[in-house]
Amino acid sequence: MNYYLLGVVVGVIFALGVFFISLYLHKKKHPNTEKYDERQMLGRGKAFQAGFFTLLIAGGICNIWDFVSPLPGGSFLWNIGVLLLGVTVFAVTAIHFDAYVGMYDSPRQFLTMGACFIFVMVTIGLNNLHSHRPEGRIIGITNFGVGIVWIIIVIALLLHRRKAQKEEE
Repeated sequence: MNYYLLGVVVGVIFALGVFFISLYLHKKKHPNTEKYDERQMLGRGKAFQAGFFTLLIAGGICNIWDFVSPLPGGSFLWNIGVLLLGVTVFAVTAIHFDAYVGMYDSPRQFLTMGACFIFVMVTIGLNNLHSHRPEGRIIGITNFGVGIVWIIIVIALLLHRRKAQKEEE
């Protein structure tokens, strides 16, 4: 086993450990966070539908185009872009229907998480873009794509919060 693969395995195990510990602490601190009202469940269903059909349509277009005329840069990055587009459509639609957060959660947590995630993805992307390996550059471009998705989600969340504040006044 080479050191690169060992690093990937250790990184995945570490990330899963952090995820499960934070999930446990969150559930212990907020035991009723999974509850959504009917309006939020309906909005979440519409968001899943919009994201799913975006994935189907954009993925089909991307794969047909790649079959007819090879995509510049290879189809892998285009398919990752389609996946990120579907996630973005789902997230923005869920935010629009106010279905992104449970009844007992705070949108502030998502803003903080989004800001941290954007910083991490852009930092990793910059480091990988200077890599001499082609797959490192592809990972860097993908990280920038994920960072852009989070920027779009945070902007949509901020606009939604501003709209909700104006409606309350």
